Amino acid sequence: MGVALSCLKGEIAMFRLRNLLGILLLSLASVMVCAQEQGVPPVPCPQGTDPDVVCTEKGEEELALQPKFAIAADGQDASSPITHLTGRAPYFIIYDETGKLLEVAVNIYLQQEFGMGPQAAAMLGEKKVTVLIGGMAGPKMKKVLDANGIRFVYRKGIVQQVVDELRQ
Repeated sequence: MGVALSCLKGEIAMFRLRNLLGILLLSLASVMVCAQEQGVPPVPCPQGTDPDVVCTEKGEEELALQPKFAIAADGQDASSPITHLTGRAPYFIIYDETGKLLEVAVNIYLQQEFGMGPQAAAMLGEKKVTVLIGGMAGPKMKKVLDANGIRFVYRKGIVQQVVDELRQ
């Protein structure tokens, strides 16, 4: 009976510990949401850090979750058509969530015989793109996009049409 009683006490202690941790996590989450709702700005990081990183109040670096949209294009400007084959796009025009132009990235992998789509996807992952918009994409490219957390959206048309949608 003594062994059963000690096991029961251990289970009760574990149950209380789990509940306490759950309450602590919920409290922490509500404080974070409250700070966001009140518009508490993130602490700027010291010079020389990655612009996609913000610092917490304790000075710890944290990845900023700012969406970046890359559009596979045949040209370098918004009047360009969206490329039919995404991996063979000469350019990837990168915008933020408001439709502000951030960068025009040249697809340096176009001259390769094979593997240009996956390598272009890896390049977009390095640029912290979150959504890629383009024509068709092969399974190898989609696999690399998924591995980098990049969502693929199939579209036809002109780059400016997508930018106008971002601005709405």
